[in-house]
Amino acid sequence: MEAQACGCPVVCSNEGPLPEVAGEAALMAPALDEDQLADDLYSLVINPELRSDQIKKGLENVKRFLPEKMIQQYVDLYEKIAASSSP
Repeated sequence: MEAQACGCPVVCSNEGPLPEVAGEAALMAPALDEDQLADDLYSLVINPELRSDQIKKGLENVKRFLPEKMIQQYVDLYEKIAASSSP
């Protein structure tokens, strides 16, 4: 997320929380597939259009985690829980 916020394209593993956090704004490969990770990095180096697209997607992706959005999501969740709980 920090790299995306700085306008860097991201290549990461498709395991753990990374797919959820990075969203469609990162190129992903299996964690132990060094060849795929290297290919993805190389693709970003040689393809300025792909690189630019990934940068734009990353800058959009980080907006999901802005404090005002996260706060509202927590408020909505707590309201939903409070409305469904019995006294």
